[in-house]
Amino acid sequence: MDDTPEDDYKNHLDTAVEEIRDEWPRRDNYSEELSFNPLCRLEVVCDNFGCFDYRLNVFQKWEEGHLGKEQVEEVFQKSETPDFSDLLGLFSPTIDDLDNFSIPAKDFIKTCSYDRRACSHKNFYSWPSDQYGRCYTYNSAYRRVTVKENGKEKIVFAKVKKTSSTGPVGGLRVTLNIQTSEYLSLLSSEVGARVIVHSPYHIPFPEDEGFNVSPEYSVSVGVTRKELKRVGKPHGNCAPNTNNSDFMQYASLRCRKECVEREYWRQCKCYVSKNHIGMHAEDRPEDQCSPFKVEQKVCMDMVMFSYQQRRFTCNCPPACQQTLYMTQVTSGQENRLFYTIVQNMKQEAIADDLCSNSSSNNATVRFHVYMDTLSYETIEESPAYTFDTLICNFGGNLGLFLGMSIVTIVELIEFLADLLLLLFPWNRRRQYASEAFKTIFLGE
Repeated sequence: MDDTPEDDYKNHLDTAVEEIRDEWPRRDNYSEELSFNPLCRLEVVCDNFGCFDYRLNVFQKWEEGHLGKEQVEEVFQKSETPDFSDLLGLFSPTIDDLDNFSIPAKDFIKTCSYDRRACSHKNFYSWPSDQYGRCYTYNSAYRRVTVKENGKEKIVFAKVKKTSSTGPVGGLRVTLNIQTSEYLSLLSSEVGARVIVHSPYHIPFPEDEGFNVSPEYSVSVGVTRKELKRVGKPHGNCAPNTNNSDFMQYASLRCRKECVEREYWRQCKCYVSKNHIGMHAEDRPEDQCSPFKVEQKVCMDMVMFSYQQRRFTCNCPPACQQTLYMTQVTSGQENRLFYTIVQNMKQEAIADDLCSNSSSNNATVRFHVYMDTLSYETIEESPAYTFDTLICNFGGNLGLFLGMSIVTIVELIEFLADLLLLLFPWNRRRQYASEAFKTIFLGE
């Protein structure tokens, strides 16, 4: 009779204990713990010498969220895609890590000018993203500044800037130092920066929108604006631009992100997004979800699977009023000699690549964003059938039907009268009778 899995497990365990007793000195306070790993679906035995499965394979615990070199290599070796795309976001830094290890704004933003006027890193609003780390937004309505009012300092939201210049002469020019020497090559498949042109009242999601700019090229971005005005209920389905404690304007993408994030809160008891989603919510969990904690990993996968299969719905219609910025990106070879002359004349370091002739260590990104034209396109929805249209159509049809009825009745009466006159010609009979009487009388 064949051995059952339980007998096989006991035999392996007894053999392991005998080998350990022969090779290792006796230890006091020996303890043994039997547990079940839901991720690998096998029993795990942990004792004073480590953790093993029932086939005596060493089992590395990931429940604490800390990985060694061997565990990291094992994760990448088990990837099922040739470019490790299935591991994106797996090694995501926490907000504390971003605060401690991200590039400071003054070192990241080397030079800045807006409509031919100087600006600096202080004019940028900093916020965390889920995949791209620390991000910076120019002309953001969320940036706070300190002003003096009645002799007292007061923190208020910065005023949004407007421009009246068009073409490549004006616009925003920025030089970034992305510090490629600090990149983790295994986790960074691209070198450069992510750029998004959006409304000042929105906080975007770089994972879902935007474009990349790379070193060694001068990138120009022409921008045109498009306004969308949708019709709300009862003719259509859109959401008004109401704000909350985290966002100033409504956005359908942000609504869907928040819906999924709250599902993580409810089912997994932890948060996933480091963006502003639910940052000030009272029911937001304190712990960040970790893909290396088995229960949280399984829970996150189940929530995302349920969302993709529409097991739960998110009521996130498009905004009733939406501003879109359409971009046209062009790039050209940068002229290092020009920037070198500027740096020498200014006697100020404006880029690290100007001090080296090697292009392999180029960590400078330059781009220019400007408005192509001040005119913009407006797409406005209108109700196909309103209450006024209903009243007008009803009145018109009623008038048409009644008018046809009266005319028909009058014509019918006239027709009957003519018919009677033809059938009963009373006047002609009297005339014929009078003429006959006269003829008879005269003849007599």
